[in-house]
Amino acid sequence: MCHAKKAAVAFGDSLLSGSLTSRSTPILLVTGFDLEFVNNYELSDKAVFDNGLSINANLFYLDWADMQTRGTELVSTGTFNVGESTVYGGELELTPLIVEF
Repeated sequence: MCHAKKAAVAFGDSLLSGSLTSRSTPILLVTGFDLEFVNNYELSDKAVFDNGLSINANLFYLDWADMQTRGTELVSTGTFNVGESTVYGGELELTPLIVEF
């Protein structure tokens, strides 16, 4: 029998500022990159059962626009906008109570 249960829905958004980056090339290049935006959606459920078993489950979805990454393009290294990116994921945690106090 479940004696404690909690469900939640969450949304978060954030941005990472754009900037200038100097790239290490034979000729110093200074270029810019745009803001990065991300929206995070999350569903979670937590339950504790009478036998001591605890279950936590999470599903999440992240939606990026103008994602920033460091990398190398031809002969230069720096920060670039790589476009859109999407992440789907989940977590499951099972915690048994092995010893009673």
